[in-house]
Amino acid sequence: MKILVACEESQIVCKAFRAKGHEAFSCDIIDCSGGHPEWHIKDDVLKHVDDGWDMMIAFPPCTYISNAGARFLYPKGILDNGRLELGKTGKKLFMKLINANIPKICIENPIHSKIFNIPKHTQQIQPYEFGHPQNKEIKVDVYEALAKAKYGERCCRTADLGKTCEEEYTITKGDRTPKILSDRGETVFNNDKDWVILPPKGVSVTIDGEQFEISKESAKSFKESINNVKL
Repeated sequence: MKILVACEESQIVCKAFRAKGHEAFSCDIIDCSGGHPEWHIKDDVLKHVDDGWDMMIAFPPCTYISNAGARFLYPKGILDNGRLELGKTGKKLFMKLINANIPKICIENPIHSKIFNIPKHTQQIQPYEFGHPQNKEIKVDVYEALAKAKYGERCCRTADLGKTCEEEYTITKGDRTPKILSDRGETVFNNDKDWVILPPKGVSVTIDGEQFEISKESAKSFKESINNVKL
């Protein structure tokens, strides 16, 4: 696979994928320290997300959007507007990476501050679960579940199947953040991994060899009209 490792200069992840035979490249705004500049893109990663990648693993800066740094927003009870703007910039980068037009996306960050209203993560891990001594909650966003859906198809969470008001989501190009319309008519964010593709709402009909999608109501009316025709 052609893999972009975003916001990485150490090339640790890049080299791990290279060792497995993948065409991986690290990307950061600074020089790499991993010893393979030929595998490094020194540039703004957002300029390269549309370069035909099969997968992206990203480590966007978390200094101003993490929960750990939230207390610095209100030093002595006064809002630090400068830090708030930096947090908004950090969120903007995070959201652009999530919504990149890449089939498989994984983004690593610590727990986010609720202040910035970043979509909930899909997985949460600890370093000690992988043989490291550190105890630090890390969130991981994986957007592979929707990769099989075609643009324009309707999806809903498996848990919502069969309900009267299915929360559904229509895939749009370059959009991997599930925006779903709740039964209250509000647009909400949900990153549940377990999604299924719903069948089209309309009815498929074939006329003169061409296939058309029409609503169930139109199909019923059409059938009634045919039945009423006197030959």
